[in-house]
Amino acid sequence: MKLADREDEFFWRALFEELKERGLTDVQMVISDGHKGIQAVILKAFTGVSWQMYLVHFMRAILRNIPVKSQNDFRPSLNAAFFKNNGDLEDICEDLQYHGYHKAVDTIERSSTDIHIYRVFQKNWKKISTTNMMERVNKKLRDVQGLSGHKAPPPNTVRSSSSEL
Repeated sequence: MKLADREDEFFWRALFEELKERGLTDVQMVISDGHKGIQAVILKAFTGVSWQMYLVHFMRAILRNIPVKSQNDFRPSLNAAFFKNNGDLEDICEDLQYHGYHKAVDTIERSSTDIHIYRVFQKNWKKISTTNMMERVNKKLRDVQGLSGHKAPPPNTVRSSSSEL
């Protein structure tokens, strides 16, 4: 595990070079948050790689452009489109446009080619479409403890880094 005080291009370039020196090869896809540093380096570090933003982060980016009072009107259709492999983003965009949420539509259109790249890997798409590992672990902990409505992990939950799991 590496710690850094920022996620700039220099950090990601050094990390990827170290991983390649340790034997990482044949990277086909990277799923990450939307930080510009990692996006800029991924395509240079790994020839032919695809990049995709975590779907949860992407959904949050869309919902940030919809008033809170209206977010629950769009959340089910976004969930269906992203996580259940059904639903049509064009229909969602038309609905958002109709309601005047143009920035939400822009967010979808800006990333429309990237958001379903994981489906190329048909056999494992449900596994790799999920968010980052810590979000997945925290959700599992909440589900086990019956706390599925909470956003934060339960009190006294020990968090492990992905290298420890």
